[in-house]
Amino acid sequence: MSGGQDSPERITLNPTDYFRVIEERRRAAEGVLWQLPSISLVAQAFLLTAGLNADVEPCSQMVVGSLGIAAVLGTGVVILYQVVRATVFERWLSQAVSQPLGPDELETELKDNSGKISVECAFKAFCVVCGGALLAFLAADGYVFGQGAGWW
Repeated sequence: MSGGQDSPERITLNPTDYFRVIEERRRAAEGVLWQLPSISLVAQAFLLTAGLNADVEPCSQMVVGSLGIAAVLGTGVVILYQVVRATVFERWLSQAVSQPLGPDELETELKDNSGKISVECAFKAFCVVCGGALLAFLAADGYVFGQGAGWW
């Protein structure tokens, strides 16, 4: 509350500016969404290189495996959080502009590409690939940890 006013002024935008603000917010959120998996892949590559080195001590393998497992779980939680936020944002935007923006509605908008893969199928495939990569890294980190613990 600046300037001694009891309530902040409400800013009104014309529809063009309103949609521009919404699009800028979506792009910023999408940029952040892609940063985490990229950084996580680099971290996993580093940890697996260190953990699978033949000269590494067993206690170091346990530490590296634990860090890798923590990185996978943390990445998974943050990605799920971002998916929830994107879903909430999509629903809010759909209600705010009174236009459906879900995968089914996007698919109907893109009917001219009817011979190509559906939007909903692409979203599901992306989730399967991300989940599969996280599970693969979890298994590899578990293997590194198990080697350090002397399980195999």
